[in-house]
Amino acid sequence: MRSLVLPHIPFLLPELGGDKISSLIPDLFSSLNDIHDDLLKFPPDVILICSPHFNSETFRIRITDTCTGNLQSFRRPDIVDIRKSHKKLALYLQQRGEELGFLAGREDEMNVILDYGSIIPLRIIDPNSRIPIIQISTSMGTQQEHLDWGKKIAEIVKEKNDNVLFIASTELTQDFQEETNAFPFEKDDDELFLKLLSSGDTEALLKFPLSYFAKTEQSLKPIYILSGFSDQLTGKIIDYSGFIGCGCAVVKFE
Repeated sequence: MRSLVLPHIPFLLPELGGDKISSLIPDLFSSLNDIHDDLLKFPPDVILICSPHFNSETFRIRITDTCTGNLQSFRRPDIVDIRKSHKKLALYLQQRGEELGFLAGREDEMNVILDYGSIIPLRIIDPNSRIPIIQISTSMGTQQEHLDWGKKIAEIVKEKNDNVLFIASTELTQDFQEETNAFPFEKDDDELFLKLLSSGDTEALLKFPLSYFAKTEQSLKPIYILSGFSDQLTGKIIDYSGFIGCGCAVVKFE
C-alpha cells in the first residue's frame, strides 16, 4: 500500500496555464512529474482519493461504474474527465466497513460527479485515466474520527488487495495572493504540520492548534484519513512550495 498528499490548484494543469508558470515553482512541478513517472513504472490496481470538495454529513463512498466531471467552475466545461471506478472494491469497502462499525453511506450512479479536487491531481499523475478509482468523502465528524476511518480503510482493503494508492487531495493553509510563488503567511505552521504527518506523530496532529485550521479547507480532514491509512507506512516530504499564497505539499508514504 502507498499514499500521497497532493495539491489540487487548477492552474497546475497545462490546460489552465501550468506550462507557463512551471519555471516559477520548479520544485513543485518536478515533484509532481516524478510521481507521474513512478506510477507509470509501478501502477497501483486502484486509487482511493479523498478531496475536501466531496463532503457529506456522514462518510460516503461512491459506488459506480464510471466517474465523470469537468472544470466548469473554472470556465472550462470543455475539460471533461472520465474515469473507471473500482465498483467491486468500493462495495466491499462500504459493506465491510458497516460490519466493523463504520456506517459509510453509498453514493450511487445518479449522484456521481467527479469533483475538481479529485480531477486535478488525477489528471496530473494519471492523465490517461488508466487506473480505476474510488472516491471517499469527508464528513462532519472530528479529525479523530477521520483518522480512525483511515485506519479501518487500510485494514479492509488489505483483505482484498495490497496494491492500493490512497490520495489526500488538498492544500495546507491558504492566503490567496497574486504572486505565483507566494507562500501562505502560515508557512512555518505548514512545515511543522508536515513534519508531524510524515513522522507518523498522530497524537501531535490531533493536538495541533485549532486556530491553524481556520485557513484550511475542511480542517485538512483528507489528510487525517490519509494519516490513519498510512499508520504502518513510512512518510517522506517530497516538496513544500508556495503557490498563489497556498501551501502546496507533495508527501509520499510507502
